[in-house]
Amino acid sequence: MKDPSLSQSEIEALLREVQEGEEKNAHDDMQVTLETEQVQQETFVASEKHRSQRPVSVEPAQFEELEIKSASDKLVSDIDLLLDIPLSVTVELGKAKCYVKDLLNLTMGSIVELDKLAGDPVDILINGKLFARGEVVVIDENFGVRIQEIVNKEE
Repeated sequence: MKDPSLSQSEIEALLREVQEGEEKNAHDDMQVTLETEQVQQETFVASEKHRSQRPVSVEPAQFEELEIKSASDKLVSDIDLLLDIPLSVTVELGKAKCYVKDLLNLTMGSIVELDKLAGDPVDILINGKLFARGEVVVIDENFGVRIQEIVNKEE
């Protein structure tokens, strides 16, 4: 019966075979990678050539004729859309600046001085924007505001 152990020279020969096989596999993998990259590059170049060879056609834009509608019909329909929108209306009698300590000292019956005099027009704000000016009126023990001036956009 032969001794199952390998000699040093046999072990070295087997290691050389394994290393040569690994080197060959690595070389083959590198060759496949290079070939794949080359094919991708050739495909890209061919597609770019094809893209640059396509004819380009330029045509002027054509638009349909616009219909002219009367302005009064348009306004009525647009206003109908807005009639049911709630707005916040505020009447500002005047303004005052005070410290928090003064505000905490206010009690029932306290008087706060405003920056407007009695009889000055009050500001009417719609959603926080100045819309008009008017005067305070009393009708059957209720307060109201009579509009005296509609503010234009510049103001």
